[in-house]
Parts: sequence; C-alpha cells; structure tokens
Amino acid sequence: MDERIRLILDGSDRGASRAFRAVSNDLRAMDRVLGQVSERATRTGRALRNVGAGMTAGISAPMIALGVRSISLLATQERAMAEVEQAVISTGGAAGFTADELFRVASGLQNMSTYGDEDILNKVTGTLLTFVRVVGPEFERAQGLVLDMATALETDLQSAAILVGKALDDPIKGITALGRSGVQFSDDQKAVIEALVETGRVADAQNLIMNELARQFGGQAAAAAATLGGEVQQLNNAFGDLLERVGSGFAPFVSGATGVLMGLTGTMSDMSAETLSLVTVLGGLVVGIGPVLAGLGFMAIGVGALIPVLTGAAGALAAVGVAAYAALGPFGLLLGLVVGGAAAWRYFASDAGAAETAQYDAAKGTEALNAALGHFHGTNAPAAGKAATADHISGCPSL
Repeated sequence: MDERIRLILDGSDRGASRAFRAVSNDLRAMDRVLGQVSERATRTGRALRNVGAGMTAGISAPMIALGVRSISLLATQERAMAEVEQAVISTGGAAGFTADELFRVASGLQNMSTYGDEDILNKVTGTLLTFVRVVGPEFERAQGLVLDMATALETDLQSAAILVGKALDDPIKGITALGRSGVQFSDDQKAVIEALVETGRVADAQNLIMNELARQFGGQAAAAAATLGGEVQQLNNAFGDLLERVGSGFAPFVSGATGVLMGLTGTMSDMSAETLSLVTVLGGLVVGIGPVLAGLGFMAIGVGALIPVLTGAAGALAAVGVAAYAALGPFGLLLGLVVGGAAAWRYFASDAGAAETAQYDAAKGTEALNAALGHFHGTNAPAAGKAATADHISGCPSL
C-alpha cells in the first residue's frame, strides 16, 4: 500500500513538472521578448530625441527667429513710411514730392551711406518735412547733407536734421544755431544771407548755407560707406531689406490672426464663466501638446529602462505566488500575492532604477519557480493536479 501511494504521487509529480517546466520556458521567452522591446524602445527614444533636438536647433529655432526678425523689420519700415505719408498729407505736399518719390530718395541714400532707409525716412525725411520752407531741390539736397553732417560730427540723424532744417527754414537765425554746433560762417556770408532773405530770395540763402555745409562735411557719408566697417553695415542693411521682403509674406497671416484674435476677444467678452473656463482648459491642452511631443523620446527611453525592472519583479512575484499556491491552495495564492507584492514594493523603494539587479532577480525568481513547480501535484493546471492527487489518495485503503 505504501508503494502504491508513492507511485501515484511520483506519477502526479512528473506530470506537474512537465506542465510547469513549460510555464517556466514561457516565462523565459517572455523575458527575452521584453528585453528586445526594451532595447528597441530605448533606441527609438534616443533617435527621436536626437532628431528632434537637431531639427529644433538647426531648423525650427533659426526659422522662428528669422520670421520674428523679418516681421519686426517690416513693421519698422512700414511705420517709417506711414509717418512720411502722413507728413506729406498734413503739409499739403509742401516739399514738392510725393511719398513714393521720397521713398526712392531714401533708398538711394541708403545705397551711398551706412544708414538704413527706414532710419532716413523716420529721422531725416520726416523731420525735414516739418520745415515747410524747405522745398524742391533744396529739400532733396538737404537730406544728403544731413547724412554727411551726422557722420562727420558723430551725432544722430534726427539731431542733425533738426539743426539743418532750422537753418534752412529761417536762414538768419539758423546760421547762429549752426555756429553753436561748430559750423562757422564769416561776417560777409552772414551779411549776404541776411540780404538774400530780406529780398525774398530764400532759396538762394538756403543754397549758400548748404554750400558751406558741403564744404565742411560733403562726402563724409559716402567715405564712411567705403570702409570695411561701412561695407559690413551696408551688407547688414541689404540683408535687412531682404528680411523685410520675407516679412511681407508673413504679413497677411499676421493680419488675419489679428482679426481672428480681435473677434475672439469680442466673443469671449460675451461668454459665460463656465464657457470661458472650458475654453481656458482647452487652450492649456493645446499649449501642452508641444512639450508632450518633445518628451516622447525621453518617455520611450524611460520605458525601455523600466521594462527589465518590471520583468525581475514579476518573476519574483510569480515564484512566490506559485510556491504558496502549491503548498496551501487558493488561500496560499492570496498570501503569496500579498507577500510578493510587499517584496516588490520594497524592491522598488530601495532602488527603483537598478535594471541589472532586476534582471538578476528575474533569473533567480525563475529558478525558484522551477523548484516550486517540481514539488507541486497535478498534470495540467494547479487545481486539476491537486484534484487528481486527492482522488488517487481517497481511492486508497486507509493506512
């Protein structure tokens, strides 16, 4: 009778061992697959991170900066042109030039100096237009002399334009102001200028003043432009003009966006508090899309590093659970899950990032599982094995 019981138990053990060896092999195969997934996820994450960083640094950031710069330059140019246009309108075209003609003059002055045409329009042309007695050829000549004087005296364009404009608008008082700035006139020149003004020959008096300015400062702007530093500045001005053209391509989109935003402002002012809160949340989600996408590469790398850790913990937990089930049945399985879960928590709390240790634990857990399975009774499944063994024992005579 003892021999019969031993044979029955040995047969059950062999069937259970075969079944659970298959489970053990499946766990090992799963470990290999998860390792491959981990490696691929890590490689993919690094590739996404590197490509994204490279494109951001090499393409996205420069293009955004270029777009912002081009729009800014175009806005400055348009503001200067608008001021000149308005000055022509407000003075009734007293200078004798249309706005377009003045734009072309400014462009020509840019080409022979180091000053940009937007600065010329804003600080020279616009300033001289306020002196309504400076007209015709004298107006055009005065612009060039302002550039020469500002270059020679190393002063800003607007200050030089005000000084020249005052001298030409009121020659008698103007030459006194010029004298205080270092532009000296002889007594004979002053007498001639005064006589010309008194006889109504203001244009002749203006030309006499400009002749003296040309004698002292003529050609200074062109000479500065011919230097290496001047050529660099002219190159910068030319590039600025190119960016203005680029900015003009963005202008319709900016105008459209402005119109949309203004419409949204009006619409949102009529929204209820609940609707406005919903819109705010949706806007926050849209804003968060970029950072989330940028972090996908890093997340993939993190998943790749986490998978081996989870594999090790899962192997250890499975070993504890099956061993407890083999010894105590369903209650043992519950107890094994509790104990194994506590062990896994301790594992993560002590060193959640130790991937190599996790892989080692996985191997040890698999060995423990095999040892437990070798002592478990059954052929196909834990419950079936135990049931079969119980049936064989119950059919035997009592010892």
